[in-house]
Amino acid sequence: MHSGWRYCPAPLNVILLTIVSLVSLMLQDVEAARQEANDNVTFLKPLRRYFEKLSVMDDFVALSELFKPLLHTMLLIWKYSRSYNSSARFATLIREICNDLIMQACKFVPGRELLQMDPNEACDKLRTTLKVLGSFKAHYFAYKTASATECPTNLWRFQNSIIFGRLDTFLERCNDMLELQSTCLQVCSGAEGRLSCCGARSKAQDGQVTYDRDSSLHAALDVCTSKASLGTSHAARSVLHIKRRKCCTSCPDFGSWLCLTAYKSFLNSCLSFLNAEW
Repeated sequence: MHSGWRYCPAPLNVILLTIVSLVSLMLQDVEAARQEANDNVTFLKPLRRYFEKLSVMDDFVALSELFKPLLHTMLLIWKYSRSYNSSARFATLIREICNDLIMQACKFVPGRELLQMDPNEACDKLRTTLKVLGSFKAHYFAYKTASATECPTNLWRFQNSIIFGRLDTFLERCNDMLELQSTCLQVCSGAEGRLSCCGARSKAQDGQVTYDRDSSLHAALDVCTSKASLGTSHAARSVLHIKRRKCCTSCPDFGSWLCLTAYKSFLNSCLSFLNAEW
């Protein structure tokens, strides 16, 4: 029995060597992860101030001033970082930027208050929103082109549907609401001050309350709710209805108009509807 114990150290050595090799590989992975984390901290630190401003800044229009230095810093990270210049990580980063922009846009143009605003103010806010968000996309594509020169072996090859899917949906709904508010504004401008008949005036205003009474439109700008697409489709139907009511008001009420100048002014206000796709 004593002689049998002589052979125990051999299998123990094999087990020990296996354990040592596994621990060595684990330590190598830990060291590589530590170096990668330090590298990421070094390169991502300059982005922190831009992301903080992007999420907490109260001046929505001033956000456009952040886009160029933000994307320039991202291009430098893509060029010089050894671990963060991957498509998956950068796509996530850009999506987070788009989420912050959508959040800021919803604060600037709140959906529930938009339909209660004066149409002029609502149109101005929507145009400003489209301009600012469009500016971010324009800067992105400019730096995407620059990446071909700066990093010819590692281009920015991100699918637009992946990084801009949510932002494009929001922009589309902003355009729908802008069309709705612009149509309402044209209806009101065609009626107010030039129609002497209260009945005609009430018909023009009836087109405005068509969408004011539809609660589902309040969710049209919210890309997170299930009612958003429903609100957008209702907005499109409201635009069509208002356009039709706009043209219908001209027929029965011509006799109530004060002069030929009023006829001409009203017809000029209808010109924008002649080429509309109904």
